Amino acid sequence: MMEALKDWILAVTAVAILTSAALSLCPQGAVKKIVRLICGLLMLLVVLRPAAGLLGGNGLPELEAYRADVQSDLEERERASQEVLEDIIAEQTAAYIVDKAAELGAQCRVQVWCRTGEDGLLLPDRAEISGSLTAGQREELAGLIESELDIPAQRQDYREGSEG
Repeated sequence: MMEALKDWILAVTAVAILTSAALSLCPQGAVKKIVRLICGLLMLLVVLRPAAGLLGGNGLPELEAYRADVQSDLEERERASQEVLEDIIAEQTAAYIVDKAAELGAQCRVQVWCRTGEDGLLLPDRAEISGSLTAGQREELAGLIESELDIPAQRQDYREGSEG
């Protein structure tokens, strides 16, 4: 970045010296006016060259690399926040299922997995319930999970085992 700035300052200085020399060597009159116009346009071109790069031209390679780094960092942060949000939704959904099972008189441990819906929202998708549930408790809990959390019975996995 500093190298590009140094190159730009050198280019502006060089053009300023050249235009000054050209104007001092030109005779008065129409020719001097034309040379002054050309020198002014040249100076404007050199001064605005980095700005043209920022607006979509070639630009300075360092700025392009910096922009790519920033974009990559933003994408990584988005992925990380999506993962955190997914963990929160899974934990809250699992806690809800555990509470519903407790209301039915059962103790269990629950793990939930999420998916991204068509609208981009994270939704509970699959649940694994471990514990000792009677057939009636299991059936009632499965119905609650399907109706309240929209996790169909085929994506609910019940396992006998230690409860949480």
